Amino acid sequence: MPMTVKVGIVGAGFAAAFHLRSYRQVQGVPVEIVAIADINQARAGDLAKRFGIPKCYDDFRHILDDGSIQVVDLVVPNALHLPMVLQAAFPMPG
Repeated sequence: MPMTVKVGIVGAGFAAAFHLRSYRQVQGVPVEIVAIADINQARAGDLAKRFGIPKCYDDFRHILDDGSIQVVDLVVPNALHLPMVLQAAFPMPG
């Protein structure tokens, strides 16, 4: 059996629910959503509860710090993609 891919979702708006429903449809590769982050932690908490996501944050950097997460799914406005990708790909020591 293939290794489970652990995913962290950044953003908890309308598109996040769509992504979460889509992950449920993935076949052939086990996928586990382990965390969700949004600047509105209440909104992230609602989605976490609805989809059984164990970790909920108000800052996406907590997802980057979680060594168990292998995939970061950015479900945020396009203008935020580049800075977040750069932080994910090139973490600052400290």
